[in-house]
Parts: sequence; C-alpha cells; structure tokens
Amino acid sequence: YATEPLRTPKGPVVIVWPSAPRGWQGPAPLAEDGWKPLFQNASVVSRRQYVDRNGQPVEVFVAAYGRQRQGSKLVSYENSLLGAGGELQLLDEHIVATPAGRWDQATVEDAGGVRAVIWSRYDIGGRSFVRARWGQLWYGVATLSGPVLSSVTALRAACQPECDAAHQELLGAAVQLQPAVRFEQARH
Repeated sequence: YATEPLRTPKGPVVIVWPSAPRGWQGPAPLAEDGWKPLFQNASVVSRRQYVDRNGQPVEVFVAAYGRQRQGSKLVSYENSLLGAGGELQLLDEHIVATPAGRWDQATVEDAGGVRAVIWSRYDIGGRSFVRARWGQLWYGVATLSGPVLSSVTALRAACQPECDAAHQELLGAAVQLQPAVRFEQARH
C-alpha cells in the first residue's frame, strides 16, 4: 500500500501533434488500411500524416503507456512496428544519427513490393533510446521514483522513387514533426 502512489499514473496520456511547418500540410488522420503498427494495450495509439510541398507524405505513429504492467508493456513480443502477421518484411536495419538525435532505421517491403523507410525510437521518462531493451532497463530504474511515461514514435516515408529520397524526407520530418506525449494535466 505504501507504494501505491508510485504506481498510479499521473493522469490520462495525451499526444500533442505539431502543426504543419511552412510548406507542409497536416496533421491528418489516416485511414485504417496501410501501415498498421501493433502495440497491445497501450494507453494511447495514434497515426497521422503530413504532406510536404512536393506532395510526399510522411506518416507518424505513436504508442504510449502511462503505466506498464503484465500484458501492457512497451517492449513485448506481441508488439511490432511492422504490423501483425508479417505485413511488412524487414530488408535492412541500422542506426542513423541526425540533427534530431539517433533513430533506428528500418527499410521494409510490403506484399506488393512497395518499399518504405521507417525511423523509430523509444522515449522512457524523457530519455530517448533506439534499442528497446536499453529503454526497458532504464524504465525499471526510473519507476523507483514514480510513474514513468513510455512511448515509441515512428516516422514512415515511401521509397519514391528511391529509398535515399525517403531518408531525406525523414531527416526533415524528424526535426519538425515529432509529437509530444505527456500526462494530461488535471483541471481544477
């Protein structure tokens, strides 16, 4: 009972989507078809799309957990940025350094042969991690002092015409299109 206040989330988890930068449009909700990352029992899950001045879309996905527990964990075998049932095939994966920090870059291909680049990283209590297991280790330490917000953010751009173009598109998106994830403040 003495640790109950440490385990209770600080309030509902909300995602604050950034306004579209100059020359971009969005954020716009996405249809249910297409890329569908799977994160079981998250406090909040959302996808939005931004479109640049050349008409190239960038999809942004966020899943967040206000409190992790059995069956509701950020890092789990049931969770996948590639979607359920192998919707996307992983072709290549490595870490990229950008002005917005480090990201895990995955080049993927769908059943129709369409390729895309996905950048992702985890945020655990305000610290970024590109490897989920290191993030979970930090989560264990950070929760000793109270609830810790945990989330994953992923950016996706199609390889049109080449994956180098998608990489360049994500460079700009990583700096300008990152949503904020936070506990909603109680209103008095």
